[in-house]
This record gives sequence, structure tokens and C-alpha cells, in this order.
Amino acid sequence: MDIYVDILLIENFLVNLFLLTISYRVLREMYSFKKCIFAAALGALYTLTMVFNELNWLSNNLFQVIVALSLAYIPLINKKIGNALKCGATFIASACVLSGICFKIAVITNEYSIKNGIMINDFKVKYLIICVAILFVALERITSYIREKNIIRDFFYDIEITLKDKVIMVKGFLDSGNELREPITNLPCILVEEGYLNTLDIKNEGVFYIPYSAIGYNGSLKGFKVNNIKLKKSGETFREIDAILCPCKDTLSRDNEFNALLSRGVI
Repeated sequence: MDIYVDILLIENFLVNLFLLTISYRVLREMYSFKKCIFAAALGALYTLTMVFNELNWLSNNLFQVIVALSLAYIPLINKKIGNALKCGATFIASACVLSGICFKIAVITNEYSIKNGIMINDFKVKYLIICVAILFVALERITSYIREKNIIRDFFYDIEITLKDKVIMVKGFLDSGNELREPITNLPCILVEEGYLNTLDIKNEGVFYIPYSAIGYNGSLKGFKVNNIKLKKSGETFREIDAILCPCKDTLSRDNEFNALLSRGVI
């Protein structure tokens, strides 16, 4: 098989540059683009160890991991060991995913049999571009989803409600744009799915009617006062408050991630 060294180096340089760049973007690490180009070029030169028999001893798995970690380390601005290891691991993982996608396309576009295996006679550049695009979109979406979930998780609280010796626990979400308060007592309101309040005897409790307005909607909510509601984080009491509990017939979270909605007045 003929190998064109110039094409091999250019393709590997571009792939290395892409993988390094996306690794830093995924982890939101600061890096030098000039050094990133230099590291990608070194990585491209390293592929020659798999071409020349005299250099084959440098292409074993251990050396590959060392080279990958070194390439990820060079462009980093914050060169702490932890950051370098994270970037190196992300770089290696991205390379493995890209290799898997490329191999799958190679199997589809070349003849394959269980008996004879696969012989890759042709793998066009356009397929490589498609693989890179798929990897980029997948990593962007996955990391965005995880990052959003981590941010939202900071707004979750465990709520302990005690009334007449009965205790219920619900998961609450702090809605920072919610300013709902009972106008006379000026107490913040907590919306709770009414199914969670069935065990509480609220028939004889004083009733409050809280006016509210939203885009295109106006009305009032029925609620009752409860003292010493505990807001908890990681099992520890974060704050005790008096608030107005408002039973809600609607499901507050489609994924059942929370069952109560806190106004920002509780904080």
C-alpha cells in the first residue's frame, strides 16, 4: 500500500488540532492557540513512528498515552497537574470516539465479512470531515446538557414541612424570577403539588388568598401559613422560614425533578 507522508502529516495535524481545541472548550480551560498548533504538529510527526519500522518501538500503548498527555499539556495556560490530566483524558477519549466513528463508516463503505474481516482500500476525506462534525456536535450537546444540569442542581432544596406533628418532605426548586408574596403578612409563597399535602390536616387552618399576575394571566392562589419550614442542602438545614403554602393541581416538573416551587423571598 502506498502512503503519502505529506497527506498523512496534514490530516493528522488537522485532526490533532481539532481534538485539542475541542478538549479545552469542553473543559473551559484557557489555552494558547499558537502552542496548540505546535502541539498538533508534534502529534502529526509522532504518527511517523507507525510508518517507519525503525521507530515502531515508540508507538506502543504506553508511549501513545505519554505523548497524548504531553500534547494536551503544552498549550495549557494553567499547567496544574489536575488540569493537564483532565485535558489529556478528554483528548484521548475524543480520539477514541472519533476513531470509532471513522471505523464504523469504513465498515459501511468497504467490503466486510466475518471470515475475511475488513480491508480498507479507500477512506475519503469527506468521511473524515463528517466524523469530525458528528463528534463536535455530540460533545457540544453532551457537555452543554451536563453543565446546565450542574448549574440547575444548585437551585434544588429539600423542604421539610411540619404541621401538627406530621412531617412531609418535598424537593423544591428556587425560581429566582418568582417574587410571589402574601400581601398582608409579606410572607413568601411556596407552591406544592397538592398530592404531597394530603397527609396534612389543613381544613381548619387560616386561609389566605394571594393575588398573582403573569403574562396573559391574573388570578389568586389559595394558601395557608406554616411556621418553621426547613430548607435543607446536602442533608443539613440551610434555613428555617415561615411561609405560605399554596397547593397546586399542576405537575411542576415533567421529569419529577422537583415537587415544589420556591419564590426568591425564602432566601
